[in-house]
Amino acid sequence: MTLRDYYNNKFGKDFYLFYDFVKSFGQYDLLTEIISVKKEEYESDYYKDPDSLLYDYLLYSLMNFSQKGEDVKYNFSFLYDFFGRDFLNLFLRKEGEELFFDDNIYTPDGVAIDIYNEVALSEENYDDLNFHLNITNDDNFKYLDKYLDLKGGEYIKREISLSKIRKFISLDGNGAAFYDCKNGSYLEDIFSMYTRGVFNPDDRNNFFANSRYYENIFYYDYDWNV
Repeated sequence: MTLRDYYNNKFGKDFYLFYDFVKSFGQYDLLTEIISVKKEEYESDYYKDPDSLLYDYLLYSLMNFSQKGEDVKYNFSFLYDFFGRDFLNLFLRKEGEELFFDDNIYTPDGVAIDIYNEVALSEENYDDLNFHLNITNDDNFKYLDKYLDLKGGEYIKREISLSKIRKFISLDGNGAAFYDCKNGSYLEDIFSMYTRGVFNPDDRNNFFANSRYYENIFYYDYDWNV
């Protein structure tokens, strides 16, 4: 069966309402594409927990919804049956919106690290194998650990971490910098999800476009110096 069939069977009308919500506020085309994959194929080639990808589309939709302003109303009660209640409550509050749109990550001491600055550093040092970015260090995502005890907390940390990688790549930061992540680290796992398009097919496409961009720069510089 496809993922669409699986979700319809498991969640019934609630999945239809979720799908309709994404159609109104989120990445409807991408969700439609990925739920056409066979469940067995997805679990084999992408991720063992197919329910997990729904959080990705929910968060993006909630953030778009939040940007519509207070005049837009929506009854979210159906979502509480198959999403972590604390996940929903956080991202339906100002705190969650600020967390998502924050352009910083934070050291364990609470010092802000600007993603825009990380992008600039990656561009300036793309050919220096000894240069290490802050955004590839697990410690600078531990500020999200405070949410782990919440229901759906693991998804809160994962989705915010993914959003930072997506932001970095969208600004033309050098995606190859994430190969600097330690083997077996939290960020290595998150980055692998991104490059394989586990939740969002555009992630994989954007990563390969980013790779080609930096390969072209490298080969141009290399040929110029020969």
